[in-house]
Amino acid sequence: MIFLKRFIDYSIFSAAILLVFLLVFEQYLKVPGLVKWIGHWHPLILHFPIALIFVTILQYWRKDAHFEWYLSITTLLTLITAITGFLLSLESESKGDLITVHQWLGVTISYLIAFWYWLNGMRILRGISPILLQSAMIILIVLTGHFGGMVTHGENFLTFGPDKKDQVNRILPEDPNVFHDIIQPILDEKCISCHNPDKSKGALILTDFTSILKGGESGKTIDLQDHTNSLLLKRISLPIDHEEHMPPKEESQLTEDERILLSEWIETGGSDGLHFSNLEKEGQSYSLIKKLIENNRNIKWSELPGVSEDKLTDNSTDYVRISRLYYGSDELQVIIYPHKNYNTSIIKDLKRLSKNIIELNLNGLPLNEGELEIIASFVNLEKLNISNTDINDADIRSLEKLKKLRELKIYNTAITNEAFKTFNALQELTSLLVYNTDITEEGLDNFRSENGDVMVINAAKLTEEFRSELPSPIVEPRK
Repeated sequence: MIFLKRFIDYSIFSAAILLVFLLVFEQYLKVPGLVKWIGHWHPLILHFPIALIFVTILQYWRKDAHFEWYLSITTLLTLITAITGFLLSLESESKGDLITVHQWLGVTISYLIAFWYWLNGMRILRGISPILLQSAMIILIVLTGHFGGMVTHGENFLTFGPDKKDQVNRILPEDPNVFHDIIQPILDEKCISCHNPDKSKGALILTDFTSILKGGESGKTIDLQDHTNSLLLKRISLPIDHEEHMPPKEESQLTEDERILLSEWIETGGSDGLHFSNLEKEGQSYSLIKKLIENNRNIKWSELPGVSEDKLTDNSTDYVRISRLYYGSDELQVIIYPHKNYNTSIIKDLKRLSKNIIELNLNGLPLNEGELEIIASFVNLEKLNISNTDINDADIRSLEKLKKLRELKIYNTAITNEAFKTFNALQELTSLLVYNTDITEEGLDNFRSENGDVMVINAAKLTEEFRSELPSPIVEPRK
C-alpha cells in the first residue's frame, strides 16, 4: 500500500508539471496521431473525477478513514482529465472563446484540488479555508460543465438564446447580399454546430467567409478555379446514406431550396460580394430569394400597430399626405409639403403614428432641432428626406437614435464634415444623398473608404454642368 501511495503521489506531481509544460509551450506543440487519440478519451473520463470530487468533499466532512485515498485518486484523475482535454483542444488550429474559457476553468479546478491535496499532506488546512476551497471548486465545476456543454452542443444549448425559428425568420434588406444574408444563415443553422472555432471537425470552420475559403483537412470547401471540385458542393450532393454526406444523417438536413441556393452560389463563383440584384433572373436562386424577400415583408412588420382608414384620413390634410406603402399594409409613407401655415404642431401630430412611419419626406420645410428630436422617436423609420432645410450639424445629432434608417437625403443644407459623426452612428445606412453642402470631397472619400456598403451620391459635379433651379412647390389649402 505504501508503494501504491507513493506511486500516486509521484504521478500527481508529474501530471501537475506536465500540465504546466503543455500550457506554457502550447504554441510550439505539434499533434501526432497518438496524442490525438489520447485527447479523444477526455469526454469518456471527465465524468468520473467530477463525481469523485463531490464524494471526496462529502467524505472529508464525514471524517472517513479512507479520505486521503479518495483525495489522492481524485486529484490524479482530475489532472489527467485536464491534460486529455488540453490535448483534444490541440486538434483545432485556433481555439474559440468557449473552448478557451472551458479549458482554463478546468485547469483551475485541477490545481485547486492539487492545492487541497498539498495542504492536506502538510496538515495545515484549518478553520474556514476548506469551506472556501471546496465551495470554489463546486462553483467552477458548474461553470466548466456549462461551457463544456456549449462547446459540445452549441453556444445556445444551455442559455436562453434565440429560437431556431427566430433564426429562420431573419430580417432581410431589400437587396440582400447572397452570402451574408442567405448562405451564411443556412450554414449557421445546419453546419456550424460541428464546424466552428470551438469544435472544428476535420479542421473545417464555416462561421465566416475567410475560414470557408481556407477549407479543412479534406480539401477546399470552395474551389474558385474549379467549382465542381468544391468539397461543400460534393458533400451536400451525396446520397444521405453515404458516410461523407453532409450534414450527417442523424442531423437536421438541408431542404431542397437550401441545397439549390448553396449549389448555385458556388457555381456562380462563391463570392461574398454578390447581391440579389446581380443574379440572373432566370436562375432558381433568384426566384427563391425573391420569395424570401416578399415573405420577409410580412415578418418584418408583423408587430406594427394596426392603422384604420379613418385614422389615415384624420391625420391627412391638403399639405400632409399619408399613404400605405403596400395595399393593406400598416407601413406608412408621409410627405409634408411646404406651405405658409406650416408649424411644429404638424410634426407633433405624427407622433400618434410614430411606429408605423417607414418613409418620411420633409423636403423644403423650415425644420429645427426640436422637430428632429420628435422625428428621432419614429423607431421604424427607414427613409428620410430633410433636404433644402436650414438644419446643421448640431441639429441632426438626434437622428443617431434612428437605428433602422437606411436611406438619408440631406442635400442643400448647412452640414459640414462634422455630420459624418452622425452618419457613422447610423449602422443600417445604405444610401446617402448629399450635395450643395459644406462637406468636402476629402471628407466624402474618407467616409466611402470606411463605409464601403453605403452608396454615397454627391451630385455637385453634375449640377455644375447642368443646373435647373426650380422653386420648391407651395401647396395652399383649399378655400
